[in-house]
Amino acid sequence: MRGELRYRGAMASGDDGGGSDAPRDSHRDAMAKTELHEGPPRHDTDATQVSVGGALAAPPASAAIEPLMEGARIGRYLVLERLGAGGMGVVFRAFDPELHREIALKLVHVDPALGRARLLREAQAMAKLAHPNVVPVYDAGTVQTARGEQVYIAMEYVEGMTGAAWARRAARTPREILAVFLDAGRGLEAAHAKGLVHRDFKPENMIVATDGRTRVLDFGLARRAPGSLVPVSARGASELDTELTYAGTVMGTPRYMSPEQHLGRDTDARTDQFSFAVALAELLYGEPPFPGTTYDEVKAAVLAGRMREPSASTKVPAFIRRALVRAMAVEPDARFPSITELLTELARDPDRLKKRALLGGGIVAIVGGAVTATLAMQPGAEEPCLEAGDRLAGLWDDPARKAVRDGFLASGRPYADDAHRKVVASLDAYASAWTSARIEACRATHVRHEQSEALLDLRMRCLDRRAAELGALARVFALGTDPEVVDRAVIAASRLAPLEGCADVEALQAVVAPPTDPVVGPRVEQLRGELARAEALERAGRYRAALVLAQELANEASGLGYPPFLAETLHRRGRLEMATGDATRARATLDEALLAAATARDDRLAAATWPALLVAIGTGYGRPEEALGLRIPAEAALRRSGNGAGTEAELRTALGTVFFAAGKFDDAQRQHEEALAIRERTLGPSHEAVAESLTELAVVLKARGMLDAARDRIERALAILERALGPEHPELAKSLTHLGVIHRLRGDHAEAERHQARALAILERALGPEHPDVAEALNNLGVVRREQGRYAESRAAHVRALAIRERAYGPEHPLVAMSENNLGITARGEGKFAEALRHHQRALEIRERTLGAEHPKVALTLNHLGDSLLRAGDAGEALQRHAQALAIQARSLRADHPERVHSLRGQAAALLALDRPADALAAARRALDLGAAQRIAPVELAETRFVLAGVMWATGDRAGAIMEARAAEGALAGAGALASHAEVSTWLRSHAP
Repeated sequence: MRGELRYRGAMASGDDGGGSDAPRDSHRDAMAKTELHEGPPRHDTDATQVSVGGALAAPPASAAIEPLMEGARIGRYLVLERLGAGGMGVVFRAFDPELHREIALKLVHVDPALGRARLLREAQAMAKLAHPNVVPVYDAGTVQTARGEQVYIAMEYVEGMTGAAWARRAARTPREILAVFLDAGRGLEAAHAKGLVHRDFKPENMIVATDGRTRVLDFGLARRAPGSLVPVSARGASELDTELTYAGTVMGTPRYMSPEQHLGRDTDARTDQFSFAVALAELLYGEPPFPGTTYDEVKAAVLAGRMREPSASTKVPAFIRRALVRAMAVEPDARFPSITELLTELARDPDRLKKRALLGGGIVAIVGGAVTATLAMQPGAEEPCLEAGDRLAGLWDDPARKAVRDGFLASGRPYADDAHRKVVASLDAYASAWTSARIEACRATHVRHEQSEALLDLRMRCLDRRAAELGALARVFALGTDPEVVDRAVIAASRLAPLEGCADVEALQAVVAPPTDPVVGPRVEQLRGELARAEALERAGRYRAALVLAQELANEASGLGYPPFLAETLHRRGRLEMATGDATRARATLDEALLAAATARDDRLAAATWPALLVAIGTGYGRPEEALGLRIPAEAALRRSGNGAGTEAELRTALGTVFFAAGKFDDAQRQHEEALAIRERTLGPSHEAVAESLTELAVVLKARGMLDAARDRIERALAILERALGPEHPELAKSLTHLGVIHRLRGDHAEAERHQARALAILERALGPEHPDVAEALNNLGVVRREQGRYAESRAAHVRALAIRERAYGPEHPLVAMSENNLGITARGEGKFAEALRHHQRALEIRERTLGAEHPKVALTLNHLGDSLLRAGDAGEALQRHAQALAIQARSLRADHPERVHSLRGQAAALLALDRPADALAAARRALDLGAAQRIAPVELAETRFVLAGVMWATGDRAGAIMEARAAEGALAGAGALASHAEVSTWLRSHAP
């Protein structure tokens, strides 16, 4: 009765480990909280009058903004609702009818001291700044209202919460706080590079968005002409949080203002550095760094450089405090030359400082585990290194962005424009980080004299390879002839190789030096560019094109006599062979890659190869126990390599997949939970890789019968993907398919069909009706309909799926065998036993040829063939097929693997038909005990009970038989398996008056 379902997750299972998400602020809060009243104890300028020079100040700017109702128009924008008001103006949620998107629209009163033209220039300058850590300005203009001319600024509408609200929402670790501020700092860094200065940075002016990124608001819009600051009287603590926005004052919030702002002097990018450090220190230590409860007290402390001492119990590393103290120096020249240097200092991982033992003339002292670096840096000394980061021309620049956009739009995908914007933002962020890393590497040698020229060369070579990978991926994206590139583009862009490895001194020095041969050396570097293209093709999902290139590269590399490059090409080729379904070749190639990596003494590549090899052996080759026997060397390789969290997450995911294939669900769950925790910690809770781990964990939980937990994980994965990719992206269909399977097992076939139908509709719209992924959705929809007894509809879905797969893969592919098998099950349900046998026999032949006679999938097909043989009246042949299945499972699976339940159940039914009830009873009881212990799906367990009921009736235990049959009937009714339920009910009517 049971069908065969096609599960598509990352590798095989997924998780969340964290329970329900805490409630979050919406965009209406986050976008407006830079200026809006949040409630006690904060009092902003729209709620508080500030006494200036003994008299009440002018009303806040928002008081001069004309009130607008829903449906009003500002320029081309349609006002939807008022989000709030503050010192600079009023923020509305609005709709852009031309680009069909929601925006945040700020209406700003034109202050005569600032001037309309200057305010517009600031907004227009911001519109040129595209950076993932900055809330982008789309447009700016003026509108004439009854209250005079007003400037409007159109910005991205962001879901999230302010940094202050985020910090209050839950207890945050120093690492979590630092990660959020590093993102914000990169936004400041990008603005400074464009000549823009914020002048009012604080936790309320940053958004921790639901997509996992931190963004900064209102760059440049707070600019004021230098002038004297009118004294503010001491009005209490709330005044410290008040924005000073009136004519004759300098913009800022007193608690975060720099000394030069307090003194009314000129400001620059170092002003933002000071405010950034104050805000970060406040959240790290739980209190503002400068003591005082009134404006005058705080101002005096700031001008004197008088800071609070941190609590003895603080867990903030000492090196962070040293960096913050320097950034909060009274004199701007005593601070870091730019925020880039501050971010570099803050990003140093204290656990890896020893690994960054620097060569050359750096002065490093290690005392009691603390590292102190004495750096000599003359003004302007770092300037020669600025050009070091300007090396992306032709790889990722304006022409490359245009080519990517043209390629995406040429794809015809309905979500191409949305995917293009996300990809460009991701690649821009990577390029910005690459530039910073290259400048930092240069400065370490030529400015701070901390490292040798030899080490600089290693770092630069590593970064140049990363740049080549970026450029190769951009060129693949520009290919409008392959729409499937667009389907995977957002995820591919998010998974470029991390840059941190290019600063890992130990790893860089461990690699074998480049070949000195004047012919081989240049050729290797040339081929590395081609290898980057193969990797880009793989990321974009063009596996077969990537495999052809990787095979050519591996063939040439074998004759160059340079093991490191040979290992790289074999690693790439093996992964691609696995991706294209050739597990046998993949295993052999990955074995060769490990040998070449060992010869090259490349521990990092060896560690990265092990996860792919374990999956190739455990699932592709069908030998999970053999793969698990290699766990220790795989773990050892990871520890020896010093690879980062990304490789560890891959190994945990691979082990979870193999444990799952071996039926060790507890172990599989633990591995996937570890992978999930690593990815959430390092990538953020909204990264696509987190969705992958959640999906993997959901499959394991489903197999364990923990359906509610599985549903929660897959729904969370679906939400992440929908936010990241949009509601029409084909990646969503995979999660919807999993969710449909879970609902089917819960007995809610209507909800299951709804999710499967939505997955099918998304795939047909996005990929076309003949795409292979459409066949997967049809396959699962066919199973749902068959279980409800809708055989004609089930048959139609499976026939169409089979036709698509034969056209896409040819007639001898394992997925063709899956469709044949499901058609056989459907025919058996219709009573068409001869037809069922033909389908099962063809499935068996395909699987034996493509997977090998000992693969667990062959055992699965043998069981279905045995079921149909028994229905056709050939119990002897049926018994033989189930015995073959058990023999395969005994050699490839553990003794308590849940797939053995089907074999034992079929064996019991065949033995009963052959009038061997005693033997049948032993097999049926073993099947039920194993199924209950392994918490198999409710429908399958009920079918096992029904077979046991028949055997017990034959042995004379009539009461026990009726009890088991009634239990089966109830379970099948609850699971919505109408066809099986009808069969059991018919039996009960004839056996139990």
